[in-house]
Amino acid sequence: MNHRLAVLLVLLSVMLCGRVTPAQTQKAHQHKSPASSCGTHCGTERWGIKTLTDSGGAAVTAATPTSSTVSKLTSEQAPAHLPQSSRVAPIENQQFTIQAVLIAWKEEAGATGDHDFHLVLADPQDHTKTPENR
Repeated sequence: MNHRLAVLLVLLSVMLCGRVTPAQTQKAHQHKSPASSCGTHCGTERWGIKTLTDSGGAAVTAATPTSSTVSKLTSEQAPAHLPQSSRVAPIENQQFTIQAVLIAWKEEAGATGDHDFHLVLADPQDHTKTPENR
């Protein structure tokens, strides 16, 4: 998957994490320690970037969203390295609005999972155009 789009999708998934219903939260936390809570800390990888709490987050929040598509975002060159606590310009310094179809989702669970949600979005006109099938 294109790493830039992955970051965009993770940001979206962080927003969704806060909207998990109580029944879903209870089920999702059966395998976790009582000290952790998805509602307050879904993921750990690049946490500041995902939650806009890093030093560049305020600028991204204030940015005017740019219209884009699944196809355009997946055509962007993936960075060679994703730094843990800094953004990769220019994609991670922008907001995007897209029209997409949610065709799959999965909680990253298990012993090594950080309990964020991975979403697979498709182009509304062609459901075969997804980040995995670019």
